[in-house]
Amino acid sequence: SSVTQDPLVLVLHTHASEGYLPEGTKYVEGNIGDATYSKDGSKTVLAVGKVLCDTLNQKGITAIHCTVMHDEEGLQGSYERSLHSIRFFLEHYPSIRYVIDLHRDAVINKDGEYLKSVGKVNGAEVAQVMAVVGSDGGGSECPNWEGNLALALQLGELLNRDGARIFRPLSLRNSTYNQELAPYSLLLEIGTGGNSPEEAKRAAVLVGEALARLIYP
Repeated sequence: SSVTQDPLVLVLHTHASEGYLPEGTKYVEGNIGDATYSKDGSKTVLAVGKVLCDTLNQKGITAIHCTVMHDEEGLQGSYERSLHSIRFFLEHYPSIRYVIDLHRDAVINKDGEYLKSVGKVNGAEVAQVMAVVGSDGGGSECPNWEGNLALALQLGELLNRDGARIFRPLSLRNSTYNQELAPYSLLLEIGTGGNSPEEAKRAAVLVGEALARLIYP
């Protein structure tokens, strides 16, 4: 029942090992970073990306999930590795118009504790979402950054309607984060390392529903 058979959206993860804390975790032993990076995709942004893709596909918008671990060899060079993946998918599926690089944030208080970032929707705790929008401010080509910014603002408006506090103020940066490659690109931080995978997945459903409305109003 797809509106489009050809893929319109690519979801990928430059930092695929960014993870969440299991539901109900109160204390973390050792380094918080060790506790929230994982090669187990069920505890990381990979699981959240799958929910985002599933939601879009259910809404009739064909989405592809790239599950390559671009940070397997470490964070350094991961954007370069994800650049190759994006180029690969755009070459094979020229119909792709939206690229979503899905991350999770790290919000730490002055005592070094991870803070979670939640809003409530229908009584359920939902991870908050932040968009990071690249630009040509650093001198790199990013001709479509204003369109990406507009998309991020529209997404935020939909997520925060009726007083919901799901979408945090967006972050406009001078780097491009590979957002120059497709007609529209967004880097979305869904939750923080202090959120549970469940809270992040609930947010991914809302993001998918909102994106579907923006793509096919």
